[in-house]
Amino acid sequence: MRILLLSPYFFPYLNPRAHRWTAIAKEWAQQGWEVHVVCSLHRDWPAEGDWEGIQVHRTGFNSVKEWVYFHFQKVPQRGEALHQKPSNLPRLLNDWLLKSWYWPDDAWTWIPGAKKKARQLLDQGHWDALISVSLPFSAHWVARKLKRRFPHIHWIADIGDPFSLQTQHPLNNEYLYRRKNFRAERQILGMADHVVVTNEGLANAYRERFPGLHTPVQVIPPMASSTPPIHIPWKNPARPLQFGYFGSFFRHIRQPEPMLRFFERLLPFQTSWELHIYGPVFEEFWPVFDHFPHLKPHLGFHGILPRNEVMSKMKEMDVLVMLGNTTSFQLPSKWADYLVAGRPILHLLQTSLDPALSMIEGKEYVRSIPWNEVALQARLWDFLEQARDWEIKDGVVEKWKECFSAKAIAGAYEILIQKIKPSPASGT
Repeated sequence: MRILLLSPYFFPYLNPRAHRWTAIAKEWAQQGWEVHVVCSLHRDWPAEGDWEGIQVHRTGFNSVKEWVYFHFQKVPQRGEALHQKPSNLPRLLNDWLLKSWYWPDDAWTWIPGAKKKARQLLDQGHWDALISVSLPFSAHWVARKLKRRFPHIHWIADIGDPFSLQTQHPLNNEYLYRRKNFRAERQILGMADHVVVTNEGLANAYRERFPGLHTPVQVIPPMASSTPPIHIPWKNPARPLQFGYFGSFFRHIRQPEPMLRFFERLLPFQTSWELHIYGPVFEEFWPVFDHFPHLKPHLGFHGILPRNEVMSKMKEMDVLVMLGNTTSFQLPSKWADYLVAGRPILHLLQTSLDPALSMIEGKEYVRSIPWNEVALQARLWDFLEQARDWEIKDGVVEKWKECFSAKAIAGAYEILIQKIKPSPASGT
């Protein structure tokens, strides 16, 4: 198999799409596939080179902010940043100046270089598939142009988050580009040979929003982090109950305030607890935490963990906290890790249409509660009482591990690639 992957985020970035496709590419390379990745520049890695058997071609920047970091700031780039309060300048430059006019998203700077490099590669004989990965949507826009030039190639559009549906968290100036965004996403969905999403909620949203869509939409779930040898948590009844939140916060989609409001209401009947936050806290959310001074003694911030340490830290928690999104078509990628970790999960709902509900239905170790639940104590007390010593059966965890493994996810994409065999003329 010979694969060309368009993924602005790739190793060493740590965000969900980079993690997913770095792992898939490694699986395929280990099987002897020829995998080429067109991604963005990184100051610590060469523009061209072999990495783990994968041919990596770095060109352009996945945002103007990354260009600023690359040339002027010696700080980790987006997707890598540890818990810190970085300069506001790159964010302000993007949000208040550039975002008012750029299209399709902040990776617009990556498009010319990626298109040029990908065309050069596709001119080099036969390819079995072209795969574009979002976010950002710019990757699909590059693939659209390539599909027009190489119409016989099998194109898979892998969509982590939708484009035109994100009205609560628009990726560009919605007042200027709302109709253009809709038309562009419709083109992508119509031109691709297959579309992949991570949850049925988004698949249904696409079918409703684009009723004439004939392209198959396949659900392939999130991928879990690698699982090191099982770590037995240190259990001490005297220690505070350990809650762990793993992930990021996003404006209008998953903001920290609902979670903090929930724990504020927990205080009167449960005082001995700690909430540990693993992941980046972007500068816009620091004022939110400052509005809850009475919670500060209970909060711990730990920044981004290396992927190989995530599972170990999750297993040390008594309860994992999942803050659901406000939308019905976006599934937090951390669900895979949460279910594999084998610890009780407190699922704070922000919508009754949360797409995770169908996946976790009937799982007694997952307690789904609206974040503003009135009868909080009655719904939660028994769950927290047994959480510390809850032993989830190994068979349950093993099934989740298999479902969310890199091998299983890569295999699902392989089936799609084999469904439509490109003609020998493709890529010529």
